[in-house]
Amino acid sequence: QGRWLWDKETILSETHATDNVVELIQKDMLALPENVRLRLVVASCLGHSFKKPTFDFVWESVSSKIPGLQHTTMEAELLWLDGKYLELCGSYDKSYRWVHDRIQEAALSLVEAEDLSRLKEDMGTSLLSKGLQSRTIIVTASLLNDGPKATDEHSLIQLAEINLHAAEYATSVYAFASAADFAKKGISNLPSDHWETQPELSLGLYSSAVEADGCLGRFMDMHEKAEIVLEQDIPLQKKLRVFDAKVDHIRIGQDAADLLVRILEDLQCQFPRGKLGRVVSMFRETFRMRSRIKLMTIRDIAMLPVLDEPTQVSVMKLLDKLSRFAYVCEDKNMMLLALLRSVSLTLDRGLCEGSATALASMGMVIVMALQDYETAAKCAQLCLQIIARLRPKKSNGNALQKLCGFVQCWSHNLNTLLGPLSRAREMCLATGDHTNSSICIYHYLTIGVQSGRPLDKLEDEFRTYGRRLLDFEKVFLYRQLLSYWDYVCVLRCVSKGARTALPDIEETSDQSITEEEHRKVNSVETSVKIRLGSILGEHEVAGPLALETGNGYAKAAPGHATIMADTFWRGISLFAMARATGRRAYRNAARKALSVTQSWDAKGNPNARHLSHYLNAEDAVIRGDHATAEDSYQGAISRALDGGFIHEAAHANERFFLFLLHERNDRERALSKLDEAVRLFEEWGAKKKVEKIREEYQNLWPQPQVIIVANDQNEQLDDAKAH
Repeated sequence: QGRWLWDKETILSETHATDNVVELIQKDMLALPENVRLRLVVASCLGHSFKKPTFDFVWESVSSKIPGLQHTTMEAELLWLDGKYLELCGSYDKSYRWVHDRIQEAALSLVEAEDLSRLKEDMGTSLLSKGLQSRTIIVTASLLNDGPKATDEHSLIQLAEINLHAAEYATSVYAFASAADFAKKGISNLPSDHWETQPELSLGLYSSAVEADGCLGRFMDMHEKAEIVLEQDIPLQKKLRVFDAKVDHIRIGQDAADLLVRILEDLQCQFPRGKLGRVVSMFRETFRMRSRIKLMTIRDIAMLPVLDEPTQVSVMKLLDKLSRFAYVCEDKNMMLLALLRSVSLTLDRGLCEGSATALASMGMVIVMALQDYETAAKCAQLCLQIIARLRPKKSNGNALQKLCGFVQCWSHNLNTLLGPLSRAREMCLATGDHTNSSICIYHYLTIGVQSGRPLDKLEDEFRTYGRRLLDFEKVFLYRQLLSYWDYVCVLRCVSKGARTALPDIEETSDQSITEEEHRKVNSVETSVKIRLGSILGEHEVAGPLALETGNGYAKAAPGHATIMADTFWRGISLFAMARATGRRAYRNAARKALSVTQSWDAKGNPNARHLSHYLNAEDAVIRGDHATAEDSYQGAISRALDGGFIHEAAHANERFFLFLLHERNDRERALSKLDEAVRLFEEWGAKKKVEKIREEYQNLWPQPQVIIVANDQNEQLDDAKAH
């Protein structure tokens, strides 16, 4: 009857847990033989799960110090067999875990706090006698940290070194919270003059702390520790870990890009001086690298050595960040030079974690600068081969987001990229890469809008991911997505106020982004206004805006997948205004958009097939070539539906309706296309558009007939009902 039902006795028997579980289980444990109780205490100190060989080693050391203790009894073995307190979770390596965390808590409480502290120290010292092994370093450090506080400097420094090893291991397995805790504990054990007496240990602990805090989103802590390191008089190469982590979270702008250039030049990675020198170098290196990539094969990638020199690996990471910063600042020359340096370093020196990203970035260069989609696809192929060979977990997401957002979008159907982008976002989150995780969100949502995803799903995703971007302090990306979010809300007839159950971002966001970022936000807003006006048929608003801005959006977001939608919807409004006004300026600008979509179609872009047919139909109407217009409209609708672009198929049906009604004078066929447009817009979820069509063309649909029955017929019907 709509209620949950449960069996209390079954639950208690399965979980061994009640509200006073610690007290009850303590009583149960106190009835056990002494050696079994002590085994439980030792096991509880090893954490929520542990391997039995580790327990056996520690137990042998600890139990030998307790006189009169029986070392092997039948009762002790029952601890591992009955599953009352512990259960087997890995038969291969004999791993055990506590049935419930309250049971572990009860076992810990069997001894006094002071005795427990000494026990943990003995256990940690025992494990330490085997050396700092990766499989036990976490538990070793935890045990020693919980032991009695060391007082002599030698012991404190040794403990700091153990915590550094634990922090680095935790970072390697993406346990950033543990890494931050170990680094903080290690720093607390350093002497007051540690930068003079223990510089390497201090640098390692602070670098680990900066990396972990950045991955956890603790930006204030990260910046505070980073500044301490950067203030030290030590070589730049030794500060690279801190620079690398800090740059990920500083405000993107020209100052940040200039800082990266200075760091790279100090590392002997030089760039030409002056704008002219950079332009010449960029063109020369771009064409040279394209030719080199065209000749490369998968076998060539397999034969490259692995680059493991720390400074060169850091240079690769900094070059990737420089290219991203320069992109945002619209410094195309520096962006391209940084990417070219990355690829050259990979092909000349060998593969490292950043190599996959470098090849993905090279694909971006070839798309943006040369529109050579075939060679860009080759870059994507080589990039995926590097990922398969090295399996670089931390850079996988970065490389995949670039492939989807800038490379494969020109050769793959947009709808097929949404799944890879979701996986890329998860990869980035798993490695603490909030920057690229946020970029994945941006690609996913903007491509989702462009590919015709249902608007109700998009609205939910904007609300969910909008919060994520603000949590990660990615105000710039959030500001860009607000325009797309408004677009979805308007089409769904959702009030703008319902959009933001979020902080008062709109009042503060202009102050939270740089001047360069603000210009790009404005470019996105204008592009989305044109798109929305075109869909709603408000061409008198969208058309002049499209004529004024031209291809400004393509310049602001070079190579991005959204350029396709911007170019197409500009073309639609420009052709509509050319038909309405007869002005040559509209017609000429519209035909430029048509020419661009035709070039994409000719190069095999599956997302442009219906776009070029659609704009060609609009052009044919202006030329008076009605046969071509009709064929092109039908081709556009068919190709749009085949590709899953339901919204553009709906819009093409509406424009085809106007053509059949006004140019062909075929009312019956025209209404069938209008009905199809309404059906598709409803399926897409564009309630606003459906209401607008029905209001605008209500006189064209057949009106319901009113049947008038005469009075005498009414009387006859009443009599019939009475009988």
